Amino acid sequence: MAYVINGGDKPTERFQKFLDLCCQALNVIRRNSGLFINLLSLMSLSGIPRVDGKAPYYVRDALMPERSDAEAVAEFIRMVNTCLKSLFTQFNFFLHNLAQMKFSGHDEGMLLSFVPKTYSIQMDGRIVGLELAGIQKRYNPEKYYIYIVRVYRTNQKVPSYVLRRFSEFQELHRKIISTFPLVQWPTLSGKFILGRSHVKSVAEARKSELEVFIKSLLNMTKEISEHDLIYTFFHPMLRDEQELKTNQLKLKEVPQSPTSPGGARHTARVIDGSIKLNIFYKTYGLTVMVMHVKGLGLSSSGDPPSPYVKLYLLPDPMKLT
Repeated sequence: MAYVINGGDKPTERFQKFLDLCCQALNVIRRNSGLFINLLSLMSLSGIPRVDGKAPYYVRDALMPERSDAEAVAEFIRMVNTCLKSLFTQFNFFLHNLAQMKFSGHDEGMLLSFVPKTYSIQMDGRIVGLELAGIQKRYNPEKYYIYIVRVYRTNQKVPSYVLRRFSEFQELHRKIISTFPLVQWPTLSGKFILGRSHVKSVAEARKSELEVFIKSLLNMTKEISEHDLIYTFFHPMLRDEQELKTNQLKLKEVPQSPTSPGGARHTARVIDGSIKLNIFYKTYGLTVMVMHVKGLGLSSSGDPPSPYVKLYLLPDPMKLT
């Protein structure tokens, strides 16, 4: 479920909202636990399979009646995190994917050979800017180069990144020309050229071609610039997230232009964001639980932030609390 809500392995604000709603629902049920347990006790006398006299006690213990709302929420979130890290959960998700591929068909709805499904502006949000951020070398096992593209969307405060090979840009180029044959599109060089094709100088030359090509995509009419083929190509995939984690890409290899979408925000290095706290006071004890934060910008190196929270009771000029 977390993978579906997030649209991948990377945590998103959607999953945090889902978790917040679950925590609110838990405490609503806890405040009305007597009603639920009494109804369950009546059900246990009606002969319903697997609902016996032990069921009300099981539900009562699961609702943690001896704990405060803040303590119950903290325990619930710990259980969710434990489940997400469980090997059984990951294996179950793997089997679910296999079953889905078997019954839905692998080629269903594919616009591009390397993206398993189709994405649209309604699913991902409007793209307002594309920027070729850099080139990096890979081995698999032969050497090749990948191109890092910053993608700016109206519904995202920070850009996302997609990593594509030149051959994948060529596939997009061929299919967009086939879909809109009357449009004058920029040309891309062939995949194979005289001499060695996987060298830095060739990759740099191709970069100039790609910059012109991706710029032209958003300068077309809405029929073209908002086509599913373009949104499918620039949709962040699981492999993009894995590359960003395992290879620690230097995403600021090409600085963001102040005129690009979001460029002014990053160059100004304004520290913003918000934090959600759960504060509970009982019998001379103050409990503060850090739920989550959102809206934090990228670090100076272009990497996602890795925040930690410090809390003090004010006034406290010596920061002893």
